[in-house]
Amino acid sequence: MSAPKDRTVEVTIISASHLKKVRLVGHQKLYVVAYIYEDHKFTSKVDRDGGLNPTWNSHLTLKCDERLFVHHGTYLNFKIYRRGQVSKMMHGSLIGTVAVPLRDLEKDVRCHVEATPMSFQVRRSSGRENGVLNLAIKLGSRQNTTTEGHLAFHAPRFEHKRVDQADDSNSDGESVGRFYMAYAIYLKVNKLATL
Repeated sequence: MSAPKDRTVEVTIISASHLKKVRLVGHQKLYVVAYIYEDHKFTSKVDRDGGLNPTWNSHLTLKCDERLFVHHGTYLNFKIYRRGQVSKMMHGSLIGTVAVPLRDLEKDVRCHVEATPMSFQVRRSSGRENGVLNLAIKLGSRQNTTTEGHLAFHAPRFEHKRVDQADDSNSDGESVGRFYMAYAIYLKVNKLATL
């Protein structure tokens, strides 16, 4: 029997749209925390200008045991925060979350090719919808080392549905259209940077 291997998950946190304020005063400076393992978290840059329609274009690579892609209850998690005013080291107010089942990524994302653009509904802790998070995800190669960590095995209380596969009559159609425009710009900028 072969030893378990790690799988890389390459994520570009592109943007979000139609988020709602958690405080009535102050400018919304937002960032995203992404993770599979609770003790291996990655943070995007802070968007200072976009307000409730932030753009990050932050690229990160996460690794996890490839066996997690066949289990129910393992997620690629995203939490959107408003930067705290007291300390840059502390999380500010939670705007909303997205939890993408790893099992679904194995079905939806093409391996070893260009990243797949995806949009997901953001939910508040109450379960209410709170905008859309736009991502590009690519499953990378398998590696011999195995990453260990504490998994977030708890299932999210609410469904974080994918909205970029909806028909044009969906109310999120405008958000999805903006996402594809942002993604096209992202691809163009990255291709120019590699020339």
